[in-house]
Amino acid sequence: MDARYARHDLPSSIAHPETPVVGDAHDGTVVLLEAERMHLWSDGSWTSHDIGHAPKTPGTMGVPSHVLLTESRVYAGYDRGEWGGGLFTLDLKAPKWTAVGEVEGEEIEIGVQKLTRKDAVWALFGLAHLGLREGFLVRHGDGLQVVAQNDAPPFPLDDADFASMAFDEKGALYLLSGGRGLLRRKDDGWKHLTPQWSSFAYVNDLAVRRGVAALAMYDAGVVFLDLSTRTATRRTLP
Repeated sequence: MDARYARHDLPSSIAHPETPVVGDAHDGTVVLLEAERMHLWSDGSWTSHDIGHAPKTPGTMGVPSHVLLTESRVYAGYDRGEWGGGLFTLDLKAPKWTAVGEVEGEEIEIGVQKLTRKDAVWALFGLAHLGLREGFLVRHGDGLQVVAQNDAPPFPLDDADFASMAFDEKGALYLLSGGRGLLRRKDDGWKHLTPQWSSFAYVNDLAVRRGVAALAMYDAGVVFLDLSTRTATRRTLP
């Protein structure tokens, strides 16, 4: 085994081996979340903390769908499709649910599709259900900043759901929509890179490296889009 990897047994305080858990790791620290407990690996041992359920709504039942660990906090994002979702944080030293998805006094109650770390924590909320298309992209640093909202300028496509996002090596931000394909943020505006995107596609995730965007599809493999020539190649799953 490569010396960079080390095995750690799960904490004995996990309720049951089949209990759903979700987690993340950062700088030698590991966090696992159950519905009501947080397990933290730090300084060579596990500690466990009762945290209770996230505030009760149909969109925050069970364990989170996405978890991101920073130096001092855990971000937990819920996605329950048409039943909603939410974004919360937990302080590592005093774990308590705190909602962070509030915009102009109203909680963003659609599902979190992606959490990522750049200069701060970025969270993507999105929903595509029947004819409904919604999306918020927010940055959480010293407060919450709305970077994009699908039905508000300068974002150009009010019928675009927000499905995934990614930064390339140079820090450029890309957004993936099942209904509209790929967009890139430039200055304070957005450029639609796939105007030929003809119908809704079930997209899953996005990565951008060396001038190529990899679009993971639920039922059609992976589409590789050359950003300079705008040519696409699809690789189906075996």
